[in-house]
Amino acid sequence: MRISGWLSGFAGRNPALAEIDARRAGLGILVVFLAPALLIYAAFTIYPVLRTFYNAFHAIKPQGVVEFVGLSNFTALLLTDSIFWKAVTNTAIFTIVATIVDVVGGLLLALCLFARAPFASLLRVVWFTPVLMSYVVVGIIWVWIYDYDWGLANAVLHWLGLGAFEQSWLGHPS
Repeated sequence: MRISGWLSGFAGRNPALAEIDARRAGLGILVVFLAPALLIYAAFTIYPVLRTFYNAFHAIKPQGVVEFVGLSNFTALLLTDSIFWKAVTNTAIFTIVATIVDVVGGLLLALCLFARAPFASLLRVVWFTPVLMSYVVVGIIWVWIYDYDWGLANAVLHWLGLGAFEQSWLGHPS
């Protein structure tokens, strides 16, 4: 043991301990701010999942009588319920068909978009225009907000009595 390390306890706080205390203080603040979100998450996500597992092994009557039935709910579902098996069949068919249509459709669209056909450039424009339109609309809205004559930014400044701060937001060089 070095003497300087031994003496640091007498001379003042050990820097390593100060760093640990700072981390603990940060952890307390973290818990305080995360606790409400975690409680809401638990109330709306974890509790329903646990309640579903509880209900799966119990028969719950409308009169409020709860009876433990074990796996009989599952055996009744798997052995006697024809609607369940129809739903499983429909889900399997939908999954297979949707996957095939998505893959084949995506492949055909990609081939059309990047083909050297005369209609490929028109198809690109038609396909990508909706993607770009949202950015164009947002840009136009921001231009309207910052317009010098009738924009919302200058109108709010004028309404608040801060007319001296009105300016040409998009045309002023500084």
